[in-house]
Amino acid sequence: MCLLYRGDISWQMEVQWWSTDLKDDSFATKIKRLVLAATIWHLWQEKNYRIFKQATGQMFNLLQQL
Repeated sequence: MCLLYRGDISWQMEVQWWSTDLKDDSFATKIKRLVLAATIWHLWQEKNYRIFKQATGQMFNLLQQL
């Protein structure tokens, strides 16, 4: 699993955490940036699919892609 669980926090705190945590240039930080970018891309792709195809993807498939 992910090991980044921080409990339920607001979006503002989430953005602040990611912006401060992703500042250095270590290998682990680069991996976190890639994971964040891939997650956002897949969510955006699902949103567009739902809007333009008037259909929904299966949640299990979306989670597998993430």
